[in-house]
Amino acid sequence: MIGGTPAAGSTIWAMRNVGTKTVRLRNIDLMVGFSGTAAATAQSYQIVRFSGATPTGGTALVVVKRRNSASATTITDARFGGVTQTALTVAGVAFEAVASHVGCSRQNGPGSHFDQIWPNTQDGFEIAVNEGLAIQIELIAVAGDWISGTVTWDEF
Repeated sequence: MIGGTPAAGSTIWAMRNVGTKTVRLRNIDLMVGFSGTAAATAQSYQIVRFSGATPTGGTALVVVKRRNSASATTITDARFGGVTQTALTVAGVAFEAVASHVGCSRQNGPGSHFDQIWPNTQDGFEIAVNEGLAIQIELIAVAGDWISGTVTWDEF
């Protein structure tokens, strides 16, 4: 859940490929919802690729391998911010154009589901070495906004 009111453009989640392999996304599965005082407004997030520096701050995430026998992942930095803390620090980070959006109205209820699947491994959205993927707040956040999900990928 989002704490406080992070500004539009704040980065709240990032993963960075600082390894030696290209990452090809297979699936981005997100749920967005609201659990505060209902309002006639909406929340919106954007998914963007970035390069340059690595976002800092927030809380580090543990990347989970799909198989224990798989080699170590090339994604060695993943983190989130904005949950009762400030957004990630993005000094020196260069963001590309928005790849996709997800959002919902600020009404209590089931929220909104975003599921981007690339069924063929050749079609996935790619993150080259020294690039990353981020989720940014598109409209100012309010207490009660929440976003949750998973990202899966292959490395080659």
